[in-house]
Amino acid sequence: IDIVSLVVETEDGVVPQIHLQGVRAAPKGTVMFLTDDRPIVLEAEISGMEEVYGGGAGLVKSQALVRLTIDEDSPPALLAFGARDPQLFAPGQGT
Repeated sequence: IDIVSLVVETEDGVVPQIHLQGVRAAPKGTVMFLTDDRPIVLEAEISGMEEVYGGGAGLVKSQALVRLTIDEDSPPALLAFGARDPQLFAPGQGT
């Protein structure tokens, strides 16, 4: 794994009281769009998305996306693991 990001949906693109590298704010609906309502998504042979990985997106060639439910009052979030190896993550792998 070469890069990890925590993506949190927000109304205005700002994650309140969190200013850490690797934490990304995303528009409402992003988590559902990226995961297609699945709890875990494994993808090979991809191009990393800047919305997920920021400046490190260009090195991402495969990824694992894990939907997070922090609590019932928290916005949707996901943990993204990106790799340079285009086959490190692939559909059909065990999770």
